[in-house]
Amino acid sequence: MSKIYYFILCLCCVFFLFSDFSLFQKTIYDALDESIKLIIDIGVLIVLWNGLFNILIDSKILNKIGFIFEKYFKFIYPNILQSSEEYNYLVLNFLFNFLGMGLGGMSSSLKVINKLKENNNINDIEKFIILNIGCFTFVPISLIGYLLKYNFQIDLPFLICSFLVTLCVHLVSVFIVKVFYKW
Repeated sequence: MSKIYYFILCLCCVFFLFSDFSLFQKTIYDALDESIKLIIDIGVLIVLWNGLFNILIDSKILNKIGFIFEKYFKFIYPNILQSSEEYNYLVLNFLFNFLGMGLGGMSSSLKVINKLKENNNINDIEKFIILNIGCFTFVPISLIGYLLKYNFQIDLPFLICSFLVTLCVHLVSVFIVKVFYKW
């Protein structure tokens, strides 16, 4: 494996010596500029969603939302108490996924995994990861944002199709979790 790295290093040196240095420099600066813009955009979204996350927890709205989906969570996670902190994080992550807020669910996903790890719920961590990958999205807000950025026309058939696809994927992931982790 180390031979590959030496080969790549030598190739870069040859390219550097026999190419236009200004083009190389411009490429590096452009890549750095794009990376910083992306980090700022993502950072703002993460801060926004974390703020919303804390408001939902502090205002006890999460408990009311959790009550609506109580049977679903009892079916999937029978060992997790509804009054526990990990239950609130599960509900919040489900809510972010349900609304299609991609980055919004990242911090709650990490908190769910950490809480489940603290309680040695390895099976529940595996279930959570499988269900998070196959999440059900009612309105894919992140996807719509990207499509609107590139002037894509969003119509009702597209939304219905995305709804049905995510529903089917989620049902398959629930089936997989229930089959592999015993009813």
